[in-house]
Amino acid sequence: HFWELINGKAYFDKQLGSRWKIFNLGFGGDSTQNTIWNLLNSGYTDGAKVKLFTVLIGNNNIHAKSTDEDIAKVADGCRMVLDIIKERHPESKIVLFPLLPKTDAKHPGVFQKLHRKYNAIIGKYADGKSVIWAGELWDRYLATADAQGNLPKTMLCDGCHPGTEGYRVWGEILKTYLKRYCKR
Repeated sequence: HFWELINGKAYFDKQLGSRWKIFNLGFGGDSTQNTIWNLLNSGYTDGAKVKLFTVLIGNNNIHAKSTDEDIAKVADGCRMVLDIIKERHPESKIVLFPLLPKTDAKHPGVFQKLHRKYNAIIGKYADGKSVIWAGELWDRYLATADAQGNLPKTMLCDGCHPGTEGYRVWGEILKTYLKRYCKR
């Protein structure tokens, strides 16, 4: 979500949307439950020949007071999303992205710790064949953090959503998978 807005639009239009046919189902505020419902009931991908799905999901389910049990439940939701896609589109590849290293001044370090736990679980869902783990996204973002773990606004404009540089970094990683799995 938000590729279509100010921070990601220029990169998307020039580097992605002009080269590949992309349909974005990332809706702001959606939880795993909303995505599961959309996959099962919306008809958005029914009958479509999709070469590649990309999934980055779970951020809207995780809160500062999330427990390990909560994280496991969110990861189960991610697994359900992957399973639905694999069942309905067995010919498709899925690139699974980690949650970004979110920062929050009210809860320093809390979200990065929670996201790291979540990412460790969902990364194991990748089999390298139908589901490919793109964990390098986390590393590339975190490499820009200061000593306190805060990312510059160019990476995460509000501590959660990518800034212009964050979209460029994500886009460059995404392009490697698009080139690999969506040859023309």
